[in-house]
Amino acid sequence: MSKLIPVPSTEKVFIKGEPRALDCPVLLFEGDVAHLSICYQTDRAYLYGSLSFRGGAVARAIKVHRVGHVPAIYDVTPWADDFYIQREDHLYPDVLEEVDVRRIQSQAGFNQVFHLTICDSDKIPVGEHRVRVCAKIQDEVVARCEFTVRKLPYRLPEQRCISTCWMHYDSFITQHGVKLFTKDFYRVFASYLEAAVYSGQNMLLIPIFTPAFDTERGYERKTAQLLDIYEDEAGNFTFDLTKLEQFIAFVRERGIKYFEMPPFFTQWGAEHAPKILVRGKNGRPRRRFGWETDSLSDDYRRFVTTLVPVLVAKFRELGIEEQVFFHVSDEPKVEQLERWTACKEMIVPHLGGCNTIDACDSLEFAGKSEREYSVCIEGNVQKFIDAGIRPRCTYFCCSPSGNYMPNRFLAMPLSRLLVLGALLYRFQIDLFLQWGFNFYNSFLSRTVINPYGNTDCNLEYPAGDAFIVYPNIAGRSCCKSLRLVATREMFRLSRILYLIEEKHGREAAIALLDEFGIMDFSTYPHTVDFIEPLLMRAVEVLEG
Repeated sequence: MSKLIPVPSTEKVFIKGEPRALDCPVLLFEGDVAHLSICYQTDRAYLYGSLSFRGGAVARAIKVHRVGHVPAIYDVTPWADDFYIQREDHLYPDVLEEVDVRRIQSQAGFNQVFHLTICDSDKIPVGEHRVRVCAKIQDEVVARCEFTVRKLPYRLPEQRCISTCWMHYDSFITQHGVKLFTKDFYRVFASYLEAAVYSGQNMLLIPIFTPAFDTERGYERKTAQLLDIYEDEAGNFTFDLTKLEQFIAFVRERGIKYFEMPPFFTQWGAEHAPKILVRGKNGRPRRRFGWETDSLSDDYRRFVTTLVPVLVAKFRELGIEEQVFFHVSDEPKVEQLERWTACKEMIVPHLGGCNTIDACDSLEFAGKSEREYSVCIEGNVQKFIDAGIRPRCTYFCCSPSGNYMPNRFLAMPLSRLLVLGALLYRFQIDLFLQWGFNFYNSFLSRTVINPYGNTDCNLEYPAGDAFIVYPNIAGRSCCKSLRLVATREMFRLSRILYLIEEKHGREAAIALLDEFGIMDFSTYPHTVDFIEPLLMRAVEVLEG
């Protein structure tokens, strides 16, 4: 016996067990994409078959990937709540692998899951479309199923929330064996960038010098520096911005609208300078600044106050000055406030129309102007709102892992990630940050990891915290994940609520969230199946 079961995109289907079946239409907005999965169950082993789709333009618009499983040894933290999917086998569906649906091997007793992406086009008319799915083994039809796609006559508004998820350039040049900023680099980078933009990311970390993130004190990560910097015998610095300009042009063409400079001072305290390579009179680059450099030294101050005005002038020339964000130091503590403030004051007078951005959970670090983006952890959002801090920004990382806070760990239901889209709307969040788009290192970057077998950075972070794409070595590209798709759908939910606001007012959108009990970052339905009813009800509100 064989079965095909349509499954909501919010459902994680495991190797064993019965999945939650799709019981409503798949919603497709104009110019957007829609997702769902098909679960294939069979009692036939080691036979090759095929999967086919019929349903006119919708069927022709379907792209298919196979859902692969990855281990999550550190899946549930000691501080976890009960809204996890904990597995004894520690295997979780996530990676979206390339597949040829004309040649699918059947495996008795196992769920095989195929993830479907439906891309809208003007060939798909508004209305409901029935898609029929057929599984064959050696020309024998062994299973059929159907699902409905409903194309709506609405185009979603542009995403309002700025979104950044840090690209780790040393990780993918190591995984793919390419040299920085070569043709091979850009071919691989284009795939990672496409995936980032697909997820809803519209801001990108720009490696003007090697980002000082997650690096053990005294050690350094593989160099990723766009700037060619020169120092003459008199100690004067000059800068070649050619590669920077080419890089920005490349990412702008592919959908990036905001540009994030790496921190000018080391993480967790701003005590030192990041690794910066400078060419002396012999023309060879050497580490000029790094762990040995005090952040407030006259030497480094002279460098920073020379470089920042040059960068700002170039950004002004490129017409992106107001879309550029400068980091001081990531996640400073209150006891480091004085040094962090002194470092910030080194940069701010030269920023022109650029912005500052830092993750900081204490109000003492909060900015006082519309160009200072103070990014607090989810659990502190209300505290920052009560203090009148704008812009409103939040992030999650390896925490929070409890109190039902949204996050994207492998052991969490996808609904726990998607609900964040509703909360971004409800609390009018201007910027969302996450630290790991493709961090393929162990804790503090001591070693390189294999992300297909190590999803927790050597038991340091909850599995899934550090990346949402996987390297496709053979294809010189990356593989998306279920959690990346869910991130896109998270932002889509926010955009749907803004569409309701445009048509019926903010009160209608808030009333919808109230109806479903989506009140704050801990208070929402702690179930895997509330997103589909929420979306169906949102359509009713739109059409009402």
